[in-house]
Amino acid sequence: DKKYYILPVSADAARVVVRSGIMKGSYEDLYHNIDQWFKDLFIIGCNDKMTQTFASKPKGVFKLLYVLMSSAELKSTPKKYGVFRAITPNLLMASINGQQIPSMLFSRAIQNIRSGIFKSDDDTVTISKNNIALYQWIKLYLLRNERRNGKEETIMAVLNEKHPEPAYHCGRIMAAYEAAQMTVAPKNNKGALESFWVGFSRSPALMLGSVQRNMNYHMAHIKSSFLRDLYMGAVVDAGCEIGDVIPARLNQVQQGYFALGYYQQKAMFAQKIADRKASFADADLADIDDE
Repeated sequence: DKKYYILPVSADAARVVVRSGIMKGSYEDLYHNIDQWFKDLFIIGCNDKMTQTFASKPKGVFKLLYVLMSSAELKSTPKKYGVFRAITPNLLMASINGQQIPSMLFSRAIQNIRSGIFKSDDDTVTISKNNIALYQWIKLYLLRNERRNGKEETIMAVLNEKHPEPAYHCGRIMAAYEAAQMTVAPKNNKGALESFWVGFSRSPALMLGSVQRNMNYHMAHIKSSFLRDLYMGAVVDAGCEIGDVIPARLNQVQQGYFALGYYQQKAMFAQKIADRKASFADADLADIDDE
């Protein structure tokens, strides 16, 4: 039963700065907690156009932190990670001791998904809303939140169609609406997310009617019965899981579930479409029906 001792330090100009006190524990616990860290971060994602799925690769902490920076921080090259300096010891302890990550990181992930949705005509630098690392942070935080509160772990690396959180399924509906619009009008100047993400991710009950009306319009113009059934099937399934009471307001944790449900539903669509295309090589998906 060997023990380890860790003293976190960092460089600051010509000095060495001690970032926290000495951390110690058994190597067995250290191995388990670091292994759990990477398991909690693992997720299946997809590219912007839902044409390819891929698994997240292990990344260093600073590569993960990069996606959490604001536009102003991205444009300032020197000391670009300085904004996270104060919480670095907490992040290190989270990975080594299995603790919760700072809530600031979770908030930043949600904020950057939202800011990545809206197009800008200036030289503003933003992180893509589909950057898988943003959803890795959300998955990591929500999993550890469930663990800390003694709840059953319900988040998986892939879509969980039976997830108990209604906000998660509201996010799935958002993904279906976006997919339907991208199929019918991929070059639309104002997309589904720009129109409804902010309102639907905060007040689902208020926005669901508008989302449904717009989605029905796009569904009616989809030529492929396979895609219509795929998107509508996801909406019907999500609606059944939500039940009779649609959430009126979502707090920040629930907005995290919304974002994760949205992203994992998109990845599921991408996988289903890829499998369908593979079974009909060289065929146009719009012409593939189940006849």
